[in-house]
Amino acid sequence: MPTLKEFAEADFLPFVRSTSKEKPNTVRFYENCVQNLKKYPKLSNLPLDAIAADIVAGYIAHRQERRDKKPLKVSTINRDLATLRRMLRLAQE
Repeated sequence: MPTLKEFAEADFLPFVRSTSKEKPNTVRFYENCVQNLKKYPKLSNLPLDAIAADIVAGYIAHRQERRDKKPLKVSTINRDLATLRRMLRLAQE
């Protein structure tokens, strides 16, 4: 079972680039969200089948902790979570 990081680089992003090649903003959106997800090692280094609600909750807390910066809007974190859901659905297919 690949880790989230491995799946993102080997399968998900190539899929997005090929299916949305005429929509560069969509590709950039997913690339940005994947980068955000990969910055949290507790999530990105886990096998896909080991990702559980407590790990996702940890990711949310991690994204909310912004030292010396303005807090992120909930919608920003929700976009990352939507990308994670899309990745997991694609992996399941």
